[in-house]
Amino acid sequence: MPAFRATVTEGKAESVMCAYNRVNDQPACASTFLLKDQLRGAWKFNGYVVSDCDAIVDVFTGHHFTKSFAEAAALSMKTGMDNECADFFTKATDNSDYVKYIDVFHQRRPAWPEGRIFRRRRLGRDAHGHPRGQRD
Repeated sequence: MPAFRATVTEGKAESVMCAYNRVNDQPACASTFLLKDQLRGAWKFNGYVVSDCDAIVDVFTGHHFTKSFAEAAALSMKTGMDNECADFFTKATDNSDYVKYIDVFHQRRPAWPEGRIFRRRRLGRDAHGHPRGQRD
């Protein structure tokens, strides 16, 4: 892990992607050790964590670590993942499974908008993601 630590701490990474594999018997995108203890804790990372496409679905279907897609998404967000690359919402037949996890989204949400706007500005974009000075 020294190379990853150096990328985050010395390279000042603004975003990282969690993976499909397991670390210490937890899927990487729902790993307390990786996302909370190391990345956000010891390495003081305050950027955003994105999932590999369908890695959150894999927490449920591949690792059998949770009982539902919704639980996988909530657990991953609770441990530090910010943005998911997936389309499993189109596979849900209703939102009843997600309702019980809504508090996780509300707890994390206040920190997102300001961070996204800050990062967009550093990338030369406005608050809506458009190149500065080039609005439609």
